Amino acid sequence: ARQVMAAKKKLKIDFPLIMKVTINAKNFRQITEQVYWAEKLGFNGISFQPIADWTEEAKQLDIAEKDFPELTAVFNQLIEMKRNGAAILNSESNLKMFLPYFKKQAVPENNLPCKVGLKNFFIYPNGDIRLCTSMPPVGNIKNDSAVLLSELPN
Repeated sequence: ARQVMAAKKKLKIDFPLIMKVTINAKNFRQITEQVYWAEKLGFNGISFQPIADWTEEAKQLDIAEKDFPELTAVFNQLIEMKRNGAAILNSESNLKMFLPYFKKQAVPENNLPCKVGLKNFFIYPNGDIRLCTSMPPVGNIKNDSAVLLSELPN
């Protein structure tokens, strides 16, 4: 991160840098500290995502039920930080859905359909572009323009 910040400054390039943190059993207690760390390093914002348990390795990082009270306190703190101006990019309603997600509860109907691909996309090492990890590629950066993807309707 520091090298990217130094390069931005040296080259006088102005583009936003966002830190994306995948929340799991190993790091959920430190995510509020990561907000301050991202700010200190000069990131424009921080975004959180729960770990998806689609592999055996990822399932080992699930948050245990015994940790749900502590997890709730962490998310309440994140919501308070956001209300006080922290550059947390998740909406408050999104942050409130993390605990039900970790409890394996269904998403409330008023939060459907999923809109994750309307704001961002993922570029995989092989060049595949996906709107979500559980969806097939919509293109490949080696063959397709990312600009075309950014023109998808909201």
